[in-house]
Amino acid sequence: MPGPTDALVLVFERTYDHLYQQMMARLERHVRVDPEPPGILAAFGLLGPVEVQEITGERHGSTSWTDSPSTRRWAPKRAFEVPQMLDKQDDLAILINLQMGYAQNGVASMERKADKLIIDAVTGTAASGAFGTETNTFDTAAPVADGTGGNQIAVGGTGLTLDKMRTARAIFDVREVGLDGVSMGLREFVWVMSAKNHQDLLEQTEATSTDYLGVVILNGELQSSRMPLVAGRIPHYMGFDLVISNQLNTTSGNRINLAWHKNAMGLARWGGQRRIWVGELPEHHLATGVMIQEHMGAVRIQNNGVLAIVCDET
Repeated sequence: MPGPTDALVLVFERTYDHLYQQMMARLERHVRVDPEPPGILAAFGLLGPVEVQEITGERHGSTSWTDSPSTRRWAPKRAFEVPQMLDKQDDLAILINLQMGYAQNGVASMERKADKLIIDAVTGTAASGAFGTETNTFDTAAPVADGTGGNQIAVGGTGLTLDKMRTARAIFDVREVGLDGVSMGLREFVWVMSAKNHQDLLEQTEATSTDYLGVVILNGELQSSRMPLVAGRIPHYMGFDLVISNQLNTTSGNRINLAWHKNAMGLARWGGQRRIWVGELPEHHLATGVMIQEHMGAVRIQNNGVLAIVCDET
């Protein structure tokens, strides 16, 4: 594994690049974020619908009061750190500031971890109830056209297809997930796919031809638009922002794509920000320690607002 010795003065380097890796969080802007929860569990509250009552009977009659059904989902606090050590001898023999490079490397690791927490929470067991003592498991049954059923679209022996995307779109619509936002032109849905699944999409004419990508809704109004494949990427399709992640899970060798509405997933970051510490380590001959620490947690807030889509990658 490359290390500080690769930047010694012998090679006369004055820059130190990171190996190719995901450096930034890609999913945080697609979820509800609680930046400073007060306790060890971050609560995401939910209110259910209530029925309208017709006023009947005698004048000045009694009101029949009702409560809005409410519940909570909870993101548990988890502690993470990236501890790295730079020998003093290395520091003296190198022309560049490795401390900053090590810190950036640690921050990139934390950003990837935040994405992975969200990914795992979509299909994970969620803590629920008034005090977080109940559990809610992910339903891997197939959804039904009327909105009933579970939350996983079966592999069907295929990769990512437009039929799977249409099915997901229809399920969200019949479940009233984000329909009001769609009518206002808001972009509140995300579809997380692998690089291979994005390639599957690129091979389908309807996803790339401007014959099919001619109209968008903006602020509730239809407008003409053309969406060229900027840098070989399909950024938005069928109401979903498309995000590529190489951290998606698999089942029976098939890749699990994920789609959700922004209010269906939650991420909590305790303390408001991560802690970055750099200092000398007397117990290690004054080597420099670079420590990144953060407390994070993620949870599936609303079952109806998430779908798992299984795709063959062979």
